[in-house]
Amino acid sequence: MTTLVELQQQFQQFVLGGDFAVVRALADGPRGKPGPRLAIYHDAYRLRLREALADTFGTLRQHLGNDEFGTACARYVEARPSTFRNVRWYGTDFADFLRCTAPYARQPVLAEIAQLDWALVSAFDAADAVPRRFEDLADLAPAAWAEVAFEFHPAVRRLSLTTNAPALRMAADRDQPLPAAITLDAPTEWLVWRRDHDTHFRSVHDVEATALDAAIAGASFPEICAHVGALLDADQAAAQVAAWLRQWVDTGLIVAADPARRDGNAMGNDTRV
Repeated sequence: MTTLVELQQQFQQFVLGGDFAVVRALADGPRGKPGPRLAIYHDAYRLRLREALADTFGTLRQHLGNDEFGTACARYVEARPSTFRNVRWYGTDFADFLRCTAPYARQPVLAEIAQLDWALVSAFDAADAVPRRFEDLADLAPAAWAEVAFEFHPAVRRLSLTTNAPALRMAADRDQPLPAAITLDAPTEWLVWRRDHDTHFRSVHDVEATALDAAIAGASFPEICAHVGALLDADQAAAQVAAWLRQWVDTGLIVAADPARRDGNAMGNDTRV
């Protein structure tokens, strides 16, 4: 005799993978055979996941069109069953799926559109934190700058893209026709963040990206300057980093400025997506 727990497990296996053991375990009822009734749950599960992906990856849906996007979502649902209690996080691996799966892998822009869509949505849902003001940093003692490192807002994300995916996203945000997808001559660096209730993204010069990545990883102010000095005139590095730091503070990226940790653990969050 099938126990309740076994029946529940068989039902889950049917919904996730079409295992028909649960169908054989159930008797016919007043509304007919169990197969058609169970199929409602099987199909509804997939429909809900596809709806969640459509809500998250709107730019990609617009670029592909509803039919092709629906097919990509259906393939993703079958290849990557959900492991999340909250359907909001189900699209975590969608960009990676597109990057590694034919025929989508032949169009790098698809994965990068998904990557940017996901970065913006995850930035919007990131934890709250109170940004530091420039006055807070100005109050630091001069000696403190030899050790100070910075903690970034949980919503900060960094991307390196090889296509014009950001141009497609900007067009979608403005309700304009999407431009043709192209592959760039060289990768470009991007920054995603949230300020209050609005998400933003902007391109970042390669050298600023180097400074940002070092700062996010927990480097001290002098160490950030050393990274930049290896790429620019060393005499100009400190002034340039200070100018960027002012911009990072003014746009709400910095939430703490404290002595750098020397235990090998980064202060900042993992922002690469």
